[in-house]
Amino acid sequence: MKLWFFFLALPLSLAASANDPVVPIHETNIQMNAAIARAQREVDGFLAERSNPRTTARDFKVKVKVTSGTQVEYMWVTPFRTKQSGFEGILKNHPGLVRNLRWGDTVEFTREQIADWAYIKDGVQYGHYTTCVVLSTQGREFAAKEAKSMGLRCEP
Repeated sequence: MKLWFFFLALPLSLAASANDPVVPIHETNIQMNAAIARAQREVDGFLAERSNPRTTARDFKVKVKVTSGTQVEYMWVTPFRTKQSGFEGILKNHPGLVRNLRWGDTVEFTREQIADWAYIKDGVQYGHYTTCVVLSTQGREFAAKEAKSMGLRCEP
């Protein structure tokens, strides 16, 4: 059985936190795979919003797939910038499995490694599709409370 490890972005700053818990999710989880597919389908719109100098959007971040051997971990990166070879940004989680990285390290990644994204615009939280799935694994009451405090509209 292969597990993916996702960091839950709790609402302290609506950005990833050093203390975010790691939640294991099986690689065949239908909801998580759908959330990742949706985020990847919509990533061009996210990147367009980010590059629009007239937008009121802020707090742009991406959740990136990082592989170490056979282990896969998904971690938040913010801020990040576009490079010729893809992207580069600052890791905002303490890795649980990937031992060659630490909170605050600069990481390079490609568009294909982006598994989720998020930003805030006009007080509304966009993205966080994988976060909603992770929240759903933590119990209905907890999930509802955290989603509300983060301003997420997680679909059932």
